Amino acid sequence: MKLVCVGDVNLDYYTNMKKKFLGGISLNFAVNAKELGADVSIVSCIGDYQGRYKNIKQILSNLRINTERLHVKHGKTPEQNIKIIDDGSRKFIGYTEGVLKNFKLNKGDIKFIKSHDVVIVPFSEGTIRLFKQIMALDYNITRISDFSEDSKYGIPFKIIEKHIYNLDIIFIGGNERIIPKASFLSKKYKKLIVITLGKKGSLAILDGKKTFYPTRPIKAIDTTGCGDAFQAAFTISYLVDKKILRALKAGTKQALKVAKHFGGTKYEI
Repeated sequence: MKLVCVGDVNLDYYTNMKKKFLGGISLNFAVNAKELGADVSIVSCIGDYQGRYKNIKQILSNLRINTERLHVKHGKTPEQNIKIIDDGSRKFIGYTEGVLKNFKLNKGDIKFIKSHDVVIVPFSEGTIRLFKQIMALDYNITRISDFSEDSKYGIPFKIIEKHIYNLDIIFIGGNERIIPKASFLSKKYKKLIVITLGKKGSLAILDGKKTFYPTRPIKAIDTTGCGDAFQAAFTISYLVDKKILRALKAGTKQALKVAKHFGGTKYEI
């Protein structure tokens, strides 16, 4: 299974500790997918400011994630400011797009993406242009996307419905109030929609049929990246055997593992 993650590679700045960790939705997904045994590539753009791009590339090289199409541009790597609350939950308190702001996929990137079986791209601040490019691909490739309440756009159900025929797995980070709308779309378009509900567990809806899996209480250090880890593990498990409950269990297990360390990937920059 060859996966390509398209989107954001960030520096997550933890204001409490004055430390930076390698992060970003796409990067977190890639790191967890690789840990679980997938063949993973990443397509994104980072900045040459302060030379940190060398550290980023070295980390990904050590993890054996393909960075052939990880572009380095003049400027700053995207940065997300994060504040950790006492219970381990995180609060996003400011995002700078940096070089990702004007990044678009070129012909080489698209050709590279088409050499994979699965493409993952989030719909979030900084990645909307990339999301639209992936949705417009005239090519038979499994497409997966993440839509979350963390985004300043909220959960864009109109965007989801507009592109739903081009999406194979739709992940939404939210709460119970979005279940009726997600159920409606799942049944109407016969699509798989997976909702992560934080401490309350996760819910998968396929053609309107719901499968719920609870999480278990743990002492969380940092919940940053837990949703991305869940999505990576769910995706790999589900695409292997199409067993929804098994995939929910795999996703939960990986998310709980990430919650036990600081940083979405634990790699300090």
